[in-house]
Amino acid sequence: MCFPGDAQVELQNGTEVTMSALKIGDSVRVGPSEFSEIYLFGHRDAGVKANFFKISTSTGKAIRLTGGHYLYVNGQLQTARAVKLGDMVSSGRVTAIDQVWADGLYNPHTMTGDIVVDGVLTSTYTESVAPSVAHGLLWPVRMLYNVGLLQLAGTFEIDGWFRSSGLILVSKLGLTGKAKEIKM
Repeated sequence: MCFPGDAQVELQNGTEVTMSALKIGDSVRVGPSEFSEIYLFGHRDAGVKANFFKISTSTGKAIRLTGGHYLYVNGQLQTARAVKLGDMVSSGRVTAIDQVWADGLYNPHTMTGDIVVDGVLTSTYTESVAPSVAHGLLWPVRMLYNVGLLQLAGTFEIDGWFRSSGLILVSKLGLTGKAKEIKM
């Protein structure tokens, strides 16, 4: 429930980078003039090939995302698989919907819960957990990240069971001295 590795996002400094190049702490576009930090990845797997919905718009923009990933359609969140020709997304009217294969599965989570990918406003959430519930459940993680007590490295799966492949305690507040990796 993600984006392909070559999908593009804009950093706060104006450069565009691929999903595969994003890092925790990067500040990405989440609205017309808004940026938000990435604090975790729901998925970050370069080694898979996946099927994506490719949604093309009247402005020439196209986004690829998995069928269960939410984006803003007609002003409301809905999954990519529910989008229909003629619907409106942030970059224009939907003119084509195809299924394509691409490399990688990436799902960066921002503090706001939104992200602009390939010029289209989407959510960082999927149908695995309702967006409002997922945002609430991840509040403690956002707060710990925000105050500098932890940084999630690897993945933090939201699909059913929560797991982390590692935590890095950071010393933003000088509490831990040197960064230390803890394997879980």
